[in-house]
Amino acid sequence: MSLALSYLFKLVVLFLVILGIMCGRIKSDRDWYLIEYNRFSKIVSVVFSLPAFFFTYSAFSAHFSGKGPHIAVLIILVILSVICILWINETYRAKLWFDDENIYFQSPYNHKITMNFNDIESCKLSRFEDYVIISKSGEKIRLSSYMSGVINFIEFIETNVIKGQ
Repeated sequence: MSLALSYLFKLVVLFLVILGIMCGRIKSDRDWYLIEYNRFSKIVSVVFSLPAFFFTYSAFSAHFSGKGPHIAVLIILVILSVICILWINETYRAKLWFDDENIYFQSPYNHKITMNFNDIESCKLSRFEDYVIISKSGEKIRLSSYMSGVINFIEFIETNVIKGQ
């Protein structure tokens, strides 16, 4: 019975962590054009992360009962779990929205950037397949190429904003 309660408690804690990450919503009373990861990407990030969390918890439980794997395996599983948490955080919290004058960006770590369209100096593809929008003051907005609508947005910037200057 205590083992079942222990698993239930861990599942509830994991659910609360994922729910906390998912609550990074944009609230606005204006009409925004929003660019973010699609729902499928968000679901895939959670579904593929659950086995990593389960294996990490199981390995730690077995290790502390004296029948578990070596420390090296535990370290690898912890690193995998941290990567999964970062992945979930990226898919649920990274957002870009814009209106007629400005671009507003929220990073997964709640860093917010506001950039005027007239201040954009360049737009390029980085070596990690992310699009980087650079302002004249040196601020950078990094957008994953997997976000819905980002390629059309970059084409809009390149044709209308950068070449129009």
